[in-house]
Amino acid sequence: MSLWSAKNLGSAENWRPQKNDARTTVYRAFSNSCGDVIVKHFMLPGSASQLRFWLRSRKLRRFYQEVSVPVAPLIAVSSDRSKKLGECVYRVVKGVDLRGLKSDDLVQAEWGSLFSAIGQRVNQLHRSGWVHGDLKFGNVVFDREAGDSMSGVSFIDLEGVSKPVFNPQPKKSRDIARFILNALEAQCGVDVLAQFWLSATHGYTKTEISAFRKYTLRWLRALSLRHKNKYGKSVDVSQCDFLYESRLG
Repeated sequence: MSLWSAKNLGSAENWRPQKNDARTTVYRAFSNSCGDVIVKHFMLPGSASQLRFWLRSRKLRRFYQEVSVPVAPLIAVSSDRSKKLGECVYRVVKGVDLRGLKSDDLVQAEWGSLFSAIGQRVNQLHRSGWVHGDLKFGNVVFDREAGDSMSGVSFIDLEGVSKPVFNPQPKKSRDIARFILNALEAQCGVDVLAQFWLSATHGYTKTEISAFRKYTLRWLRALSLRHKNKYGKSVDVSQCDFLYESRLG
């Protein structure tokens, strides 16, 4: 199978690099048929990595068939064994990811509304049975021109999605913890974090929320330690009293 980009995009010299590491290269490019696109190339050096990409591709296609939460539109998933490359192509989502929002871009009430909307989208995603897998600020896009916070929120970077069958709460809680950790790093207020938490766990039973709290706190501690070791950043995860608030269905 050949790569979608080889057939539908111009010379790679015109692609704009967005990320480049040992395993993944990300470009932004333009397609006459699809407009602005994000092209992700994954190194597949051996049969094991090629099998993992094939399984990931099946999972990703299934995700798009089942989930109605706003996400970056998937254009193609393809691979080329001769080049030892896997490829995912998405249409660019309008808006900016949360890393691009400054504290004075929104008033306090708007931040609360935005975080509540993100929590609602997470709730919808989780209730569909799926988890994002890497719900950091860079993977949440907000379009201020959409009319309201709920309509303006969408998720990107979806190769890590999964649909856990047995005991899904740990993975769902990891999504929640990953987002909260970024919010703590960005020094977002506890009030807006409470809005996110209440929306993300809305409608669950008291027992389920208790489990979410336990796993979220566990993930927060583990992820903050990982960030400290990897980035040299220390995040205080002790001020999470908002996790003891709940909005039962």
